Amino acid sequence: MGITIHYRGRFNPAANLSEMIDEIEDIARTQGWEYFIFEREFPVALNRDTMTQSPLITDTDNIYGISFTPPHCEAVQFTFLSNGRMSNPLNFQLYSHSTDPQEQEFLYMLFTKTQFAGVKTHMVIVALLRYLSNKYLSEFIVNDEGEYWETGDKSLLESNFKKIENYIDLVQNSFEAFPIGEEESIEQYVDRLMGYIFKNK
Repeated sequence: MGITIHYRGRFNPAANLSEMIDEIEDIARTQGWEYFIFEREFPVALNRDTMTQSPLITDTDNIYGISFTPPHCEAVQFTFLSNGRMSNPLNFQLYSHSTDPQEQEFLYMLFTKTQFAGVKTHMVIVALLRYLSNKYLSEFIVNDEGEYWETGDKSLLESNFKKIENYIDLVQNSFEAFPIGEEESIEQYVDRLMGYIFKNK
């Protein structure tokens, strides 16, 4: 639960992976953010033909790129598979050897929750996504639950953050105000709790 930025895309074959890593590392150091560097070079040079003809994973052991983590925020991943597609490192560990096409799609779903980092950090991350994607990525798609990527409207972003904060507070207060009854099953308790929460939403 919380405002999250979802994104996906491909590395631009005309760009340089090592240069992107160096630039993001400089940004992270300047901001005092934690970061982690994966492999710095793709095993073979990417080009548009091989990216189109080889949509499946060709290397199930490595991930390429860098991730950085602003305070109170989930990691922002600029990480890729050897086919050039952006990939979530955690899902890579879970699904890189899967032959199920639906499970393989999880590899390409990246996201970062910014709810507890705040509006300012969310805005900075969106600005970085826009800048870095224009320089290093192609086919980049973002779904921003705060709606800031789509609108650039700070007031709307603040309003969306506040709505989720209020909802989180309501859920937390509901747990405190409505403890589970001695004779109540978990299912009954959850039904009662959810009824109260949705009534007061």
